[in-house]
Amino acid sequence: MNNRKDIRDLINTVNDHYYACSKLIKKTAYDTIYRSVSRFITLERSLLDELIPFDDEKVTLPFAVQNLGNTPTFRSYREMLQANRELIKYLTHMTSVIENVDVSSLISYWTAAMQIECDDIAARIESEQTIQNH
Repeated sequence: MNNRKDIRDLINTVNDHYYACSKLIKKTAYDTIYRSVSRFITLERSLLDELIPFDDEKVTLPFAVQNLGNTPTFRSYREMLQANRELIKYLTHMTSVIENVDVSSLISYWTAAMQIECDDIAARIESEQTIQNH
């Protein structure tokens, strides 16, 4: 299969971002943004589940909360939002790099869904900032 390293890199990138997001929402699960962030990481998890069969190494990713490991933790939802936007740019770029049409289609589909949730997170952050400023 073409792009084996690209697919492995993509899986690792999404997986690391997933864990960093998971750490933030566990820490601040009471916030109003929680549901939007939760939906975003659910989409990431779904993308990972869909990509694993295309990975030649067929590794099983440890999705248990206790396995968050040494992945970075976002200090705030704003920091996470910026990382989400960067991840979406990366995924969008990878749709043109990956030569496998099935993988490219999966990435495109899940990236569009993530963009919707990212926009919702941004709106909720702005709304919460407006409330705090009044």
